[in-house]
Amino acid sequence: MEIRATKIKRSNTLIKVLMVVTLFIFVRQYYQTNVFDLGAFSNTVAILSLLRGLMLSPFMFASPIKSLSRENGGFDRNSYKYFLLAIILGIVGAF
Repeated sequence: MEIRATKIKRSNTLIKVLMVVTLFIFVRQYYQTNVFDLGAFSNTVAILSLLRGLMLSPFMFASPIKSLSRENGGFDRNSYKYFLLAIILGIVGAF
């Protein structure tokens, strides 16, 4: 059980680092150009919501893929809302 908790903690830390890097890239682009690009903002929020959706299902990172369907694995119900938001914002950011 301790190994599983360590894997989950490591995965959550990695996702949080990716979220900070994504925000840093957006802020850096804004300060370089002094232009607030709504498409880039939409894509940034889409990436953040995708990562947040992954973070809501921590047991997914600690179990093999085959056992996800058998156990309490898979995605949390709230994860699907974040994934839907990420898809919508990704489409909006593409235009």
